[in-house]
Amino acid sequence: LIKYGFRRTIFIGNLFLVVLLVLLIIAESYYSALFVGAIFHAFATSFYWISFHTLFASDGDTAKLGKEMSVTKLISSSASIAGPAFGGLILTIWDFPTLFVIALVVVLLSVIPFFFMHHHDHNETISLSDVKDWFREKTHRNEMVAIVGRHLDDKISSIFYPIFAFLIF
Repeated sequence: LIKYGFRRTIFIGNLFLVVLLVLLIIAESYYSALFVGAIFHAFATSFYWISFHTLFASDGDTAKLGKEMSVTKLISSSASIAGPAFGGLILTIWDFPTLFVIALVVVLLSVIPFFFMHHHDHNETISLSDVKDWFREKTHRNEMVAIVGRHLDDKISSIFYPIFAFLIF
């Protein structure tokens, strides 16, 4: 990741995501595309999220970590609400292939803000023992609780929000 830079690997992760989404459409006719899609999903997740969190941690202001995480969550939640609404609007006007193409373009365009971030070199490396040591330090407990809570909220809302929306509509 350091060789290519985190911004480029985020873009590469989004390219893998686009291929994954295309493979999911193809899987309707060719079930083997699901297995290939699983591989692309692994690459998309690895390239995107490792780089995203590394950028967030290294480029963020540690004194304002809570505020930065809140803004990130606000943007993410807003997109999770607006996405289905815009998707439904597009489907009422056009058809699914149009929605699909628009979604692919949005996925690719979503990388643009990363290229406007302040750039600096990332030369430091972290070993597995460094990560274990970080987890053992009592001074990082609040950060761990915040990060775990955020991800629990993400996972819970990604399961229950769609069920709730389905039930009320």
